[in-house]
Amino acid sequence: MAKPSGLDRAILTTNDIISGSSKNGALNPAFNNQYDVSINFGDGEGGALLSYVKKYDRNGRGDPGQFLAMHCSEALLPGSQIQTSKVDGLRQGLSQDYAMYRRYPDINLTWYTTQDYFTNDVFNAWMEFISPIQIGTKPKADKKSRQSARNAGRRLQYPNSYKCGMQITSMSRDGGNQFITYHIERAFPTNIIAAPLAYGKAELIKTTVTFKYENYFIETRGVGTVKESPIPSTGEEAPGAEPPPERDGSAIELVSDALRDPVGAIANLGSRFLTGQNLF
Repeated sequence: MAKPSGLDRAILTTNDIISGSSKNGALNPAFNNQYDVSINFGDGEGGALLSYVKKYDRNGRGDPGQFLAMHCSEALLPGSQIQTSKVDGLRQGLSQDYAMYRRYPDINLTWYTTQDYFTNDVFNAWMEFISPIQIGTKPKADKKSRQSARNAGRRLQYPNSYKCGMQITSMSRDGGNQFITYHIERAFPTNIIAAPLAYGKAELIKTTVTFKYENYFIETRGVGTVKESPIPSTGEEAPGAEPPPERDGSAIELVSDALRDPVGAIANLGSRFLTGQNLF
């Protein structure tokens, strides 16, 4: 397939430049101040997490995960990292790296704190649900019992009960006709960063929370379409790939094979000799 030249890319109509779109997709850069973050507390097994968090809602806000979307002040689009392993001497004189694991770094999300501190309550309740105070036979004791108890301990919940999905969506400024959504799977908080308080000039209180998660996948929508095609496995041809040319066993092909793989070429000639075939 011929590669497009720089001249082809430079030819744009006035309408393409004004509208910011062309037959090859959007032209305008994306901005970082149009986004939405939501948490699916109902993903917890049996709905226990959602029920527990709702106990801290004193004003009937409904789904806390959707309410928090209005107050997220800073967000990060998740990244990923390939962890590699080094092999020395597999090929003489070479040191080679191979992919081993795909890692997903933690993400930090920041929310404005409401006047009734509901945003703080949500994440404190989530972490308390993960590791609840255990007093005798009471798995989730009330506040007074926790304050007066001397034999309290903690018993962690099963992961399926406290892990849930999240969505981080970055949108265009035209109202969301073009966007990218990161669907984060099985996330849970691991750290609530301390919010400083100080006399002097008043500032908004923010709550920053660190999350771990297992995986994410991406959903996009914009100008044009993306052709869906499965990733070919080893030994399969990619969709649309040209089939390799048929081999006729000519002398030219045998010499070419010998230059690429001398050992394989000798074995091939030996096989031809034993079966009575022509060597060339």
